[in-house]
Amino acid sequence: MLCIVKSSDFKESLKILKRLVTLMEKNDFGNGNVRAKYAEMYVADKLRKYNPQIGYERDVTNSDIYLSDMKKRIEVKSSIFKEDYWDWAFSPKQIKNEKFDYCVLIGFNDKGIIKKIFVMTYEELEKHPLLRENGQQNNTYIMYSTKYSESSEYSEGDSKVELDLNKYPEKFENRWDKIK
Repeated sequence: MLCIVKSSDFKESLKILKRLVTLMEKNDFGNGNVRAKYAEMYVADKLRKYNPQIGYERDVTNSDIYLSDMKKRIEVKSSIFKEDYWDWAFSPKQIKNEKFDYCVLIGFNDKGIIKKIFVMTYEELEKHPLLRENGQQNNTYIMYSTKYSESSEYSEGDSKVELDLNKYPEKFENRWDKIK
């Protein structure tokens, strides 16, 4: 992970990572780790006024970003668009053990461009446990579908937060104001 102090270095690194993500998508290279680092730096840049710490130099290291001025932890998740949805994976311990105060979900298109950003509080996730599980990795997932409609059928395993995200995306989309 990175920890960049100088603003000019940070901005330059952000530009380079953005370009790298788009080139890797264009050439069909796997870029999950690079995309995740770009998403973290993108969020840190958005929250610059709160003195974000990323990388090994964080005072608190159990989340991706630590906002030292506010003493808040931010978890960043990224996903690439798949047919008509994005999905973000969480380790069950991240929610159960309160590893963050806020979560930012970043949705990339197939060209590596950020298309959706959802901001959630820990309480929004914690009140409604994530139930969609993947047996192979034992992770839980949140899914956002671009084809959601009132008549969409959801299984009993869908969580309330997932239903809220799909039914009322405006409660979460670009809601940076939740972080306080």
